[in-house]
Amino acid sequence: IQQDCMDCAPTAGPFVAEAVAVTAATFQVASEQVHGDLAALLPLTAAVAPGGVPIAEDDRVVGGLGIGGPAPHTCAEIAAAVIA
Repeated sequence: IQQDCMDCAPTAGPFVAEAVAVTAATFQVASEQVHGDLAALLPLTAAVAPGGVPIAEDDRVVGGLGIGGPAPHTCAEIAAAVIA
């Protein structure tokens, strides 16, 4: 797990990034596609905000990528670009 935060960036960014990555990896879809009630059932911190995408290898989800800090739609765009 790597969490980076730029100078003057929101300090919650790494926590949001981890939570949306957990959601994407666990449910194997983008974090904003998961219903909030389902994420609340997990024993881990999960978030249904935009910015989390599953990481797939050979048609199998092996992890999740989460982006946090910027506006939610920007987080989703960055995550999609990184995964592409």
